[in-house]
Amino acid sequence: MRISKSDKKFHGIKAARRILIAVLAVSALATALVGYTSFRLSGIVDPAVQAQQDLARSVYRRTHAPDLHPFDGAPELTTWAWSGSAAMPEPDLVRAKSVLLACADSGEVLFEKNADELIPPASMTKLVAMYTALRAVANGEVSLDDSVPLPEESWARNIPPGSSLMFLGPGQNVTLDEILTGMAVVSGNDAAIALACHVSGSVPAFVARMNDEIRRLGLRKTVFVEPSGLSENNRTTAREFASFALSYIREFPETLERYHSKRDLSYPLPGNRAKGNNEPAVYQRATNTLLATLEGCDGLKTGFIYESGFNICLTAERNGTRFLALIMGGPGRTIREGVRIRDRDGNSIMEWVFANRRVVPTRDAVPVPLTVWGGRETGLWAIPAGTGFMVHPAGALLSVQTVLPRSIDAPIAAGTRIGSVDYLADGKVVHSVPLVADRNIERAPGPLVLLDYLASRCAELLLSNGRRSE
Repeated sequence: MRISKSDKKFHGIKAARRILIAVLAVSALATALVGYTSFRLSGIVDPAVQAQQDLARSVYRRTHAPDLHPFDGAPELTTWAWSGSAAMPEPDLVRAKSVLLACADSGEVLFEKNADELIPPASMTKLVAMYTALRAVANGEVSLDDSVPLPEESWARNIPPGSSLMFLGPGQNVTLDEILTGMAVVSGNDAAIALACHVSGSVPAFVARMNDEIRRLGLRKTVFVEPSGLSENNRTTAREFASFALSYIREFPETLERYHSKRDLSYPLPGNRAKGNNEPAVYQRATNTLLATLEGCDGLKTGFIYESGFNICLTAERNGTRFLALIMGGPGRTIREGVRIRDRDGNSIMEWVFANRRVVPTRDAVPVPLTVWGGRETGLWAIPAGTGFMVHPAGALLSVQTVLPRSIDAPIAAGTRIGSVDYLADGKVVHSVPLVADRNIERAPGPLVLLDYLASRCAELLLSNGRRSE
């Protein structure tokens, strides 16, 4: 049977119509898919509430502790990625056995030498005793205005010969605030005993509390057997003590001015003396002699026993930038020589770091919205989980880049790292702030997952680059 020309024309029109309908249908579906994709890419969800954000950051920090805190037992310290021609003085020019230099704002370690060697802290122990007492004050257990009873064991005449003393004695009237001052300024071993007995009832009970506090702060190698630092059985490392000191000045910054920056002490004053006792006040200069010679120095604590050598936990601030140095095991054939070498080490390290390093806030690390495919929620925010400061070489050319995918697939857990804000000095990354998910997002039901899969493939075609880099 032959098909007429008119039938052929009819069938051709019908086929063309089917093709046109199919093209229109595909076009409509493609248009709808593009529209849905564009809508999904442009939609911004509300940020998680602050409590959820804090939890997400906490999850990241716990699960990435080796990355954030790579030094065993030093949870306040992080590594510094940059190294270059502006190097530290050669280690043999820093004569102390063990040294660590860190930025107080970021916790980045900028220089170290034998920082994990166990050394008796000597009178730096008193910093931990002060911290423990100040925690008791903050908890309402004791007050700085308390009148501190002076047990016989705390009287200056009963302290081993050659000890640093505040010159406490029977019948004196002294407050807890004055006891803390005596420990910080003149390193009074008598004051340390009085403090321990007042806060915890006995020296052993107080020492147990000191050890509890440092364990709470994450220190693993440090241990104390008494609160004054006289015993060589007190042990710490420069790294761990630096970590503690950063916690101390962050939690109690007022102590720098109130106690640690004082350059002298006279005691007992008339109000301290026992009734009928007219003994003159003993005037003493601060054991930290760098308070008078190093610009910006306002703490923290010196220490010396023969088993430790000459130690100092040193901090200074200039123009809003603070650094912290631990110098331990310094040499010296005499007290005078040991103090001179210790001061020279401290001055050399601090002058170098203030001249060669700059600290800036990481203001570019801000929350960024992100599309989520195949989830029960359509998006989340990538929030910064790192420090708010960074250190860079003085004079370096700085730049910032945000490394973050434009979208991610569900499921995703709060605290998952999904990108970073990288800070570069002369083209080299010197600091990186992690960006983490601010919430949990579960996987959506199957049909929506399929739709989002198609939309994500469409997004790849629409977007020339699947990553943000600014």
